[in-house]
Amino acid sequence: STFSFGCYHGYVGEAVRAKGFNYIYEMDSSCSSTSSPGACQHGLGHAILVYSGENERVNDALAVCLRLTNYGLYSGCMSGVFMEFNYFNLRTPPGGPRPLTKENWNIPCVSAPSKLQESCYFFQSQWWAQASSGTQPNYARSGKLCASLSENRLRKSCFFGIGNLSGYLEKYQIKKSIIDCSQMSTSQGELYCRM
Repeated sequence: STFSFGCYHGYVGEAVRAKGFNYIYEMDSSCSSTSSPGACQHGLGHAILVYSGENERVNDALAVCLRLTNYGLYSGCMSGVFMEFNYFNLRTPPGGPRPLTKENWNIPCVSAPSKLQESCYFFQSQWWAQASSGTQPNYARSGKLCASLSENRLRKSCFFGIGNLSGYLEKYQIKKSIIDCSQMSTSQGELYCRM
């Protein structure tokens, strides 16, 4: 897990590039024997999206993920697809967060299969906080966008994602994450963020 799971991001992407798309299924089996199977499969998600043809093929990549072992809403293959879509980790050259505009704020989540939208908004809220915000995440903006979602299950996952990002960026210093979560626009959002 060293270097933000760099091995799973980098190695898996290169292995799929070198051995071809069908190697994904062999890697899926290998992931189950690692100490972090969800993290390993997260790397597969990155590779699948890049191999599937970048941004235009998110739902095709998600369909492949659904054929693999599932490690929950916020881990595994789908999380890698959503992260790669928003951050361009495996592309050449690697990028940072894609630009956030009022036209693209809920893409790809709005068109993702309903059962995967919770996972998507968990990662989408992290992108909202980091996109075009300079060096400090914009938690308030992200919280407002989460609060605007129509379904409670999506809002909940969205706020969970903000808390997850804060925990990681604040090096799990609880007092700092509490301050970050206090920027949510609703008390429910603040509670979910802290959770």
